[in-house]
Parts: sequence; C-alpha cells; structure tokens
Amino acid sequence: VERLTKDANDYFGNSITADGKTIATIQATTNSGIWEFDVATKTAKQISPTNEEPKGYSALNVTPDGKLIFSKFDGKNNVDLWRMNTDGSGEKVLLADNGENRSRFVSPDGSFIIFEAVRSGSQELWKMNADGTNQVQLTNSKDFQKWFCGITQDNKSVLFKKQDYAAAAPVYEMVSRSRLLTGNYKAKALYKFAWCSLQKGDNDKAIAGFTTLIEGY
Repeated sequence: VERLTKDANDYFGNSITADGKTIATIQATTNSGIWEFDVATKTAKQISPTNEEPKGYSALNVTPDGKLIFSKFDGKNNVDLWRMNTDGSGEKVLLADNGENRSRFVSPDGSFIIFEAVRSGSQELWKMNADGTNQVQLTNSKDFQKWFCGITQDNKSVLFKKQDYAAAAPVYEMVSRSRLLTGNYKAKALYKFAWCSLQKGDNDKAIAGFTTLIEGY
C-alpha cells in the first residue's frame, strides 16, 4: 500500500482507467481561519486570516489561562500543534515535524494536553505538558482506532473510544460474500472489509477487497 497524496486537501469521486495507470479524482481545497465570537454582543472578530493554510482545521481549544491551542499543516505531511494569544499574537509551536497531531484537549487545570498522533502507522493517544514538553504515549494498540472523548475533572483519567478493526474485518468479509447482498449494500460491505483489513495490517486482503470493489462497482 502506497500513499499517493501528501497534503491537507480532500479527494473524492475517484475513478481508475482500464489499464490501471491513471486515477481521476476531485480535489477539494480548504480555506481556514480562526474567529472569536462574543456571546453577549453577538459579534464575531477574525483572529487569524483565512487562507489555504488549514490553521485550526483539525484542532482548536482554549486553555484555562486564555491561550488558543490549534493545529496547522506545515506543507510537509505534518500536522503541528501551536499556541497563541486570543488576539492572534504570540504564536509559538508546541509540537512540530512529528507526523499528524490533532484533536487536542487541554486538562481542566491547564497543566497538560491530550492529543491524537499518527507516528508509527496507527493513531494513538499522547500526553504532553502545556508547553509542549514531556511527551508520553498513552495507548499502544495498532489493532484499534482510538478517538479521544474527554478528561475527568480531577485530571486523573482520560476517556476515549476505540474501533476494533481486527474483530470487524472477518464480519464484513463474511457479509460481503453473501449472495443475498447486492448493489450499494454489497459495495459498502466490501469497502468496510478492505478498510478494516488495511487498518489491521492485512495488506493482501485489503488489496483483494478494494480490487473486487473497483472491478465490480
């Protein structure tokens, strides 16, 4: 399996030529800017300019002391985490050049940040101090996709949900082979079987599933 794109844009409507040498796709670019909304006056003020640099697109949070923690794509296949004042000044990088870092949440006391990172092929939960130091990996299970949910008020526990690709893959494989399933339902089952296989590292089954999906649908 080889990654073909290395940017923050979305691609959809993919189609492959009969000889398998060319892919046609639709690219959706993202313009992103950070704004502040005053609830009392019901007025909005722009903090950072709107442009194709996806600032805050996958992560934005406010610390107890009034700082903004946000994500920014660096153009080199990394999603970095930054901090700045609420007026847009004082930008400082907290985490850079280390893969995809997103969906950050600040602890209730403001002492640490929990974020999702892809560094070794799987999305894991990490913890670091509010200034970006002392990074610690909290989860380590390549068979599960993890999503952060919250931090308890006593700052002692992190809540998250996980998706078990290893358990789901054989279920979708069995369903996709059913003769009772046709059309879009069969296509969806094939896609989920191939995707789950890919996520758990079974490239042969992933390729077989995606190939069947492309050829048949």
